[in-house]
Amino acid sequence: MKRVLITLVVVAVLGIAAIGVYGQVRRMNREAARQATIDRFVATHPLETTAAAIDWERRHGRATHFALVPQNRPPALVRMDPSESLVDGGVTDIYTYDGLKVVVNFTAVPGAHPCGDQPCIRDADFTVRTEDAPSLQHAAVWITGATSPVPAEIRQFWAKTAWVPIADAQWYIELAEKGSITLPD
Repeated sequence: MKRVLITLVVVAVLGIAAIGVYGQVRRMNREAARQATIDRFVATHPLETTAAAIDWERRHGRATHFALVPQNRPPALVRMDPSESLVDGGVTDIYTYDGLKVVVNFTAVPGAHPCGDQPCIRDADFTVRTEDAPSLQHAAVWITGATSPVPAEIRQFWAKTAWVPIADAQWYIELAEKGSITLPD
């Protein structure tokens, strides 16, 4: 009888351990599948995920970059990234396309060379103000990384775009919402 009881206890303990291990393996598999889904989304939707990352930074008190954005979505845009100030100590935002980058440098007052060593496609004051960056009054825009002629559509867009506070740019809000599935809150 004692032997049967010991055997039953051993079997019960092993059964409970097996169930626990099985549960852990299932949980790890679910987490791996979820992470794989997120990784695929990030790889195939870089604009949405970078917009969501910018939105996350701004919601958590880091509102330096992208206080102002174009009123309409830039054509063929792939990514948006903040950058260290490249010229005149302003705020530099980078809009990435396949093979080229549009650099937008916002300042209070432009220096002698607002686009650094690059030719400006835009160098102008603007009247839009935002609470995030009330001192920004000037935008200098230039293109880098272009090994072939820059598409006219992109050049014309950046030469004439209207600036709005990021909260008023519906295209950006939609991108950030689509990309937010990958970021913790």
